[in-house]
Amino acid sequence: MRHASNLLAGAAAEELVNKRIKEVQFGKILIHNLILPYPYEKQTKLGNNQIDHLVIASSGIFCFETKARTSKNHSYDMLKDYSEIADQVAKHKESIKYVLEKSNNPAIINLLKRIPSIDQLIRNVVVVVSRTEEKFTLEKIERYERVGIEVCQLDDIQSLLVKAPAGIGLQPEEVSAIGEEMTNNKALEEEKTFSENILLFEDDMKLDEKAVDEQLYHANQVIKHIEHINNLLADYLSGAREWRQLYQQYRYWKKFYDQVRSFVDAETYYKQHQIDKEILDKI
Repeated sequence: MRHASNLLAGAAAEELVNKRIKEVQFGKILIHNLILPYPYEKQTKLGNNQIDHLVIASSGIFCFETKARTSKNHSYDMLKDYSEIADQVAKHKESIKYVLEKSNNPAIINLLKRIPSIDQLIRNVVVVVSRTEEKFTLEKIERYERVGIEVCQLDDIQSLLVKAPAGIGLQPEEVSAIGEEMTNNKALEEEKTFSENILLFEDDMKLDEKAVDEQLYHANQVIKHIEHINNLLADYLSGAREWRQLYQQYRYWKKFYDQVRSFVDAETYYKQHQIDKEILDKI
C-alpha cells in the first residue's frame, strides 16, 4: 500500500511539473516520459533510460527529474537522496549525449562543433514537490551544485528555462533538429510501465492546477490512512507478542501446578506413593 501511495504522489507531482513547463510561453519542445538508449558499462547491448520531462529550448536542453518528498518543519534535507538522484540524473545526460553524438543530422553535427562543450548544453534539473507542505525550503543542495545538478521547486521552473548559460544558445532549427532526433528513438520509446505501476494521468488529459491539487490532497489522505493502519498493526503485533509471552508463562505454571497440586507434605506424599506402589506390585 505504501508503494502504491508513493506512485500516486509521484504521478501527481509529475503532472504539476508538466503544467508549469507548459505555462512558459516561448518556443520550446516538451517531451514527457522519454525513453532513450543508455550505454551501460560492461554490457554488449544498449539499455535504456527514462526521463520524466525533456525540454528543448533556445536556452538549452533540460532534463527534469521530479521527486515527491515529505518535508518536515517547512524544509527538506536533499542529502538524504543524493546518491540515488545523482546517479539517476547522470544517466539522463549521458543518454542525450549518446543520441546527439550518433546523429547524422547536419544541424546537430554543426551544433556540436559550434558549442564549447556538449555538457554545457544539457542541464540536469531536479524538481522537488512536497507532499505535506505548500511552502518549504530545500536544504543542503551544495553537493548537487558542485556536480552540475540544479535543484529547484515548482515556482523556479520558469526563470530556469529562460536563462541560458553564457555562450550557449540554440537556434530554432537546432531546437527542431534535436527534438526530431530524440523522438526518432521510437524503437525504445514506450510508456513507463512496470508490473506494479499505476497510470494516474494520461498525456492528453487537461488538468488545471485545482484538479492536480485535489489529486495531491487525496494522495496525501491515502498516505495518512495507510500510516494510521500501519500504526494500528504495530500496536496489534506488540500486543500479540505480549499475549504470547503471557500464554507461555501460563502454560509453564499450569504444568508445574498439575505436577504438585496433590502434594501436601513429604510424609503424606511418601505414604500415597507406597500405597500406589503396593497396588501396582499386586497387579
